[in-house]
Amino acid sequence: MKGYWLVLLLGLIACQVQISIPLTPTWETLRYEFPGSTPLELTGMVMPSDPNHLLVEGDILMPRSKTNLERQQAKGLSFDPTMWWRLWTDAKVYYVFDDNLAQPGRDHFLAALKSFEATTPLRFFPRTDQTNYIRVYDNGNLAACNSNVGMDGGEQLMSLGCIENDPSPNQTGVAVHEIGHAVGLWHEQSRADRDNFITIVWANIVVGYENQFRKIGWNGLMLGAYDLKSVMHYGHNYFSSNGQDTMVAKNGTSIEQGNDLSPGDVAAINQLYAAPHARFENAQLFQTLQDTSPVNLNLQNTGANTISLGSSKSLRNWVKTISPASSKIPSGGSTPISLTLEPCVNSEIQSTTISFVVGSTALEIPLLRLCFEDYRTPILQVQQSGADTVQLVWASWCCANHFAVQASANGALLTVQPSALTNHYPPNSARVQISNAAALSGQQVCVQLKALDSTLPAGQFPGTAERCMTWH
Repeated sequence: MKGYWLVLLLGLIACQVQISIPLTPTWETLRYEFPGSTPLELTGMVMPSDPNHLLVEGDILMPRSKTNLERQQAKGLSFDPTMWWRLWTDAKVYYVFDDNLAQPGRDHFLAALKSFEATTPLRFFPRTDQTNYIRVYDNGNLAACNSNVGMDGGEQLMSLGCIENDPSPNQTGVAVHEIGHAVGLWHEQSRADRDNFITIVWANIVVGYENQFRKIGWNGLMLGAYDLKSVMHYGHNYFSSNGQDTMVAKNGTSIEQGNDLSPGDVAAINQLYAAPHARFENAQLFQTLQDTSPVNLNLQNTGANTISLGSSKSLRNWVKTISPASSKIPSGGSTPISLTLEPCVNSEIQSTTISFVVGSTALEIPLLRLCFEDYRTPILQVQQSGADTVQLVWASWCCANHFAVQASANGALLTVQPSALTNHYPPNSARVQISNAAALSGQQVCVQLKALDSTLPAGQFPGTAERCMTWH
């Protein structure tokens, strides 16, 4: 493989971990859901050694299978994600060592557990017959270390191959980091507020790996202040193409990945495992303007503890009533929720927050409703977002994978970039630039979204969506 792989030196305190990555990686996207049903797309690298997972941000494993998602897309019914975040029931984590993991790797893992058990409610047990557990192993490829985020359900993998043959105590920090992922933490530098504290030096990042520095927007529920000393923070030169910094702290602090849980990490885990968490399965409602039928959803408890639902309310008045089948939901369990809604009036994307009282806490769960004129015509919302830019938000129930973007003023077509968009998980968004926009001031500018292909039966084609605005 010489000439096709690049060895990156990822700096850890008192240790160096070598990770080999392909110079020409293959990337795929998947939809992931954070607590509170907040969805986003992640970009992961295809791993020939593990076709069932994608590798995100260097050491995070994400299930690659999209079978469930593709089946639902084909039916045009829902877009529930392939994976969502959840915590370990009752803060109990079960594990088993694979036969291929050398003794130093086992010792590092067991030493790392002591840090969590000494400072957090988490407790770790060797697996007997539990359904949900971690298999700690050496993946046999490129001496890698990686893990899932949170409890995946069933057997999930954690590779400690990068440290399994090094008995140095300093390598235990790598195991602490991977266990941090397994109990629910993302990388600290992925937080939505990271730009207030660090500068990403994009020019020093290996070409093609820029997406590994994407802000995900959530980490430990953004608990506490941004923590440059977090064991979950990248080191200063991770994914560097030239050995120079890829991240610089704005306060001048040296960024080094910690070797143990920081006080901020401990506080985040403690608060994380004490709080209630839940999600709506299929939290995006697809309705036509004529639909007045009640909606039934499953409310899933993704937190560590049983939750008892008290009174409920909706932030928006298009939700009229909220009726859970049961008020008590064990960790990992769910209960049906029946909603009665005001009918859709316009083709648009509506959002609300459903709030349940849980003890002294308000459990808030976002909910989207996609209101379609008919199931074949996409929803389109437009807003001028700059002197020559339009922000598009759109959603397609079914029927097309690619759309042409057209804009016009007074019947004359305008030049736009990009002129075509790919449909992903709704809602989609894109910024579209219009040429010679300075001459449009005061004019009505109309934007169209027109299908370039069709999954409908022969002779049928999706409708075209159009929205107009006054240009400023």
